[in-house]
Amino acid sequence: MNQTEIEQARFNMIEQQIRTWDVLDQRVLDVMSSIPREQFVPENCRSLAFADTNIPLGHEQVMIRDENLHNATCGISDQLQIGGI
Repeated sequence: MNQTEIEQARFNMIEQQIRTWDVLDQRVLDVMSSIPREQFVPENCRSLAFADTNIPLGHEQVMIRDENLHNATCGISDQLQIGGI
């Protein structure tokens, strides 16, 4: 993927995946748009860096799909807000 394709894939991920899960906090969206996800996956999987799928990282590890990460962290975020942190 060239840089233009990467930027388009990142934009699409945010607009078509992240926002549809009601993640609307601009700070979160800004962070998601600034993280170079493609640099954290094996080169042969870079085209999947922005897909809504688990990505094999090797050594029996995976980068979990965004929706699963969102679901896992929502409860933590809610607890932090309730606890006043």
